[in-house]
Amino acid sequence: TAAGLMVAPAPPQPGSIVDVTAFGAGSGAADDTAAIMRALGTLPKAGGVVFFPAGTYRVRDTIAITQSGVTLTGCNRVASVLLAQPASASDAAVILVGTGHGPDSVFGTRIANLGFATAPKANGHTAVEVLGYSAETTVENCRIDNFGRGVYIHGDWTQNPIADTIVNT
Repeated sequence: TAAGLMVAPAPPQPGSIVDVTAFGAGSGAADDTAAIMRALGTLPKAGGVVFFPAGTYRVRDTIAITQSGVTLTGCNRVASVLLAQPASASDAAVILVGTGHGPDSVFGTRIANLGFATAPKANGHTAVEVLGYSAETTVENCRIDNFGRGVYIHGDWTQNPIADTIVNT
């Protein structure tokens, strides 16, 4: 930062696209969270794209995005589905963007072309949560079914657009 201004990261570099199935996600396992996190962990510091081919991906823990310039995308909001099966009934998010700390701000996250589903009326659960000090998080062309909160944005930033997204709570 210079003079207290935060600067958004450069866009992802060409070739920084990873497919979650290359890390074992979508293989029918009871939990794909670790495989998805391994895919995220291979992205360069500048960010990149994590791709979810058509299929259902079981998520029992939170997928944390803690670096800038990350895109999570699927084929479309019906074909690529993250099925939340949380290990506890406590308030949980399928995708958590940011750290909540100013020096560790996360910019330029894009979540697109994904479906999110969970057991009917999982009131304490959130599909996408954007923590404070995170900006420019875009949720677009997604479908969110049965979550208590579809997209929960809180903190100091308001530049987090939601577009062409269906939320059925």
